[in-house]
Amino acid sequence: MIVGRLCQTPSSKQRLAETPYNNCALDVRRWALDVCFMTQVQVQDDRLTAIRAAFPKEGLFAEKEWLLSPDAFPIGKKFLADLEQLGHRLSVFQRACNQLYHLSVKGRQPAWIARYLDAGKPKELIEFSRRWMA
Repeated sequence: MIVGRLCQTPSSKQRLAETPYNNCALDVRRWALDVCFMTQVQVQDDRLTAIRAAFPKEGLFAEKEWLLSPDAFPIGKKFLADLEQLGHRLSVFQRACNQLYHLSVKGRQPAWIARYLDAGKPKELIEFSRRWMA
């Protein structure tokens, strides 16, 4: 008798050839691997669903497509060390970009900079980010 992917030993009335799974122990292992794989797939699907649900309805940026993964992007130790060495320079660059954006909003730099950086963002996010401008 077959129950799902598990099987019991055939009775004397059943012939072994009638049972598609001749080795029940092996079949149980296959079934366990199938369940484990399906659980991993479900967890990954749940992560992707949660990520998609966190996106604003309007999207994050204008006309951009996003490739999503349920797992973080792995980086090597050498690349991590290189990034850590760039830390201060990247921080200075980020502050300069923020200053350029703020000056553009205030009219002291070309307006296209703020328009470009604001494109596709929800109105509430733009208003929130500009509240903190000095």
